[in-house]
Amino acid sequence: MIDLHKLHHFVVLARTGSFVQAAEQLHLSQPALSRSIQALERHHGVTLFDRSRSGVFLTAVGKQLLAHAEDLIFNAKSLEHSLTSASAGVSGTVTFGIGPNGGNVILPDLLRTVMEDYPEIRLHVVLGSAKTMTQRLLDTEIEFFVGARDPQYVSEHVRVESLWHASPAFLVREDHPLLAMESIPLEALQSYPRLAPAAWNENLVHIVSEEARDWLRPTIELDNFELLMNLAMNTDGVLIATYKHEVEFLKRLRIRPSKHILHDTAVGLFTRKARTLSPASRSVLSILRDIVAKGDPVR
Repeated sequence: MIDLHKLHHFVVLARTGSFVQAAEQLHLSQPALSRSIQALERHHGVTLFDRSRSGVFLTAVGKQLLAHAEDLIFNAKSLEHSLTSASAGVSGTVTFGIGPNGGNVILPDLLRTVMEDYPEIRLHVVLGSAKTMTQRLLDTEIEFFVGARDPQYVSEHVRVESLWHASPAFLVREDHPLLAMESIPLEALQSYPRLAPAAWNENLVHIVSEEARDWLRPTIELDNFELLMNLAMNTDGVLIATYKHEVEFLKRLRIRPSKHILHDTAVGLFTRKARTLSPASRSVLSILRDIVAKGDPVR
C-alpha cells in the first residue's frame, strides 16, 4: 500500500526540483525529506530521482508516478473532506418519507432551509401513506418519515415522536356554489367531487363516524397535492386536506357543527428503533423540529 505522506513529499520535491525548497514547503528537515524519498524508492524498488549538484530530476519512472500521484492526493483530500463533512452532518444523502398532506405543512420550509444551510446535503423525498412508509422504514429504504399516527401501523420496531395535530380542511375555488352558504352541513359534500391523497381514506376511520365516511370518501385519489389544488381551482371539486394555512386561490368551507364530529389527525415522526441515523439525517431532523416548533402547525 502506497504511503500518501511519502507520496506528497515526492510530489513537492518533483515540483520544486530542490530538497531545500521542498523541505521548507513541507516544514521538514532536509535529512527527514531525504529519508522519506529513499524509503518510497526502496519500498517499491524504483529510482524516482536522479541527483546532481544542481538539483534533482525525475527519472522516467518518476515522471510516470507524478502523472498519477497528484490525482491520487487530490482524490484522497476530497475523500477526507467528504468524510469530515458527513461526520459533521453537513453533507451526505438523506432519504425520507412524508405523507401528502404533511408534506405541504412542512416540506417547502424544510427543503428551502436545507438548501440554504446545508447545500452539500442531497435529499430524496418519498411521498406515501403511513402503511407504505412504515414498510419502507422497516426495509431500511428510508431513514425516517412524517405521517399520520395510525395505530394499525404501529410496530414494535418503530419509534414515534408526536409532531402536531391537524384538523381536516375542505377547500374550494373562490366562486364555488357552497360558498354561498354561511355554514355547510357535512353531508352536503357528497354532492361534489372530493379530491384527496390516498392517505385520507386511512384517516377517515379515526376522524369521523362510520355514517359520515361515505360522504367524505374521495372521488379522486392522488398523491400529488399540487395537482389536486389545480383541479380544485378549476372545477367544483372539494379539496380535502389537513393544512395549517389557507391555500392561495382556495377558500376554506365553514362546516356546520353537528353530531358528526371531525377529530384531529395526529402527525408523528417515525424512526426505526435500534438504527443509528446518519449525521446528515440528524441535521435535517433538527431543522424539521425547529419548523414545527416555530410554525405551530396545530390547526
